[in-house]
Amino acid sequence: MDDSSDKIFVIQPDGGFGEVARSPYESEDILQRLLEEYPELLAGETFEPGKDVRFLLVGREFGVPDSEGGSDRWALDHLFLDQDATPTFVEVKRASDTRIRREVVGQMLDYAANGQKYWPVDRMRSTAMDKLGGADQLAEAILGLVGPDEETDPEERINRFWDEAANRLRSGRVRLVFVADKIPPELRRILEFLNEQMPRIQVIGLELVQYEGDGLPQILVPRVVGQTEASRAAKTGSSGPRKKTDQGSFLAACPEKARIFFTNILNEARSRNLEIYWGQVGFSVRLRREIHGDTTSFLYGYPPTDSMSPEPLFQVYLKAVSDPAEAERLRAAIQKAGPFHGGGRFTLSVPVTEETITAAKAGLEIMFGWEKQRRNLGNDLASAAEPSKGT
Repeated sequence: MDDSSDKIFVIQPDGGFGEVARSPYESEDILQRLLEEYPELLAGETFEPGKDVRFLLVGREFGVPDSEGGSDRWALDHLFLDQDATPTFVEVKRASDTRIRREVVGQMLDYAANGQKYWPVDRMRSTAMDKLGGADQLAEAILGLVGPDEETDPEERINRFWDEAANRLRSGRVRLVFVADKIPPELRRILEFLNEQMPRIQVIGLELVQYEGDGLPQILVPRVVGQTEASRAAKTGSSGPRKKTDQGSFLAACPEKARIFFTNILNEARSRNLEIYWGQVGFSVRLRREIHGDTTSFLYGYPPTDSMSPEPLFQVYLKAVSDPAEAERLRAAIQKAGPFHGGGRFTLSVPVTEETITAAKAGLEIMFGWEKQRRNLGNDLASAAEPSKGT
């Protein structure tokens, strides 16, 4: 379409009639600032039909290193996280910039490949905290983003969100968004090709068209391009409500050694009268507080998934430990036992594989030993935050 003939007609409340014509942006910075101030312009609903994808801006001009511990070599225009903690890379170009045809694709792939390898989740978290003005503001923003969940402690939900962000980034489950006032045909064909060839990554072109007219408001119209229906269906799946998993489905998805490991956890938990809660993907083992009757999770298990980990995952959640000194002792003992990695303030994770099964068993023994000692001493769980309600 010839841009000069691209118009929107407006009928005003007083009956006046006018038109607004397509108008280029005066600078790339204007387009970037619009996305920073109004993330809704990313048109998340059109990414996944039937699902309102919402975004939290982590940072603008987010630095990307090209080596472990190295200085930043590039700067991504925007880094967002959606409510599922999917890292969303956004690069902005005006149609008048000749780099939008091919060079921008190479830039974005550099950012994604190196960000996946060299971005620690703590950097994303601290950058978002600085941008929003502090930890409390960031916590409020995340809880607003992920929506209500009366079954889970708010601080646990926040730490789970950052764990999921780290897991998605590490497994390459990300979204690449190319934003321009006009996406040229050459770039559109490249985006369609990348979408067909990269099953884990959403590749999206977004035309953010500006219309302006004398005495009329500025109008912005987002248009998603570059996604074929086949690639979108393959990556988003059904948009209907997801059912909770169960023990049979969970264990069937795990390799033999992990299946035996998790079966032992579930059997031991039942023998100790601990609560087992089944979520949409995995399970948690919960402790009950003697005085208040509330529960809080201290162990998690996940099967291999695209979003969490390509391997079965065992997690320890140390917020259940009321004494900070005891929590640090347990953390040190678990990390000494094997390659557990931290996520957030309280979570330690290890994949359950041939190489790590011994470490996973050692970490489990440490936590079950702590639980037994706590029960024998009649200790109650003291929590600074309001705990989640048992089901």
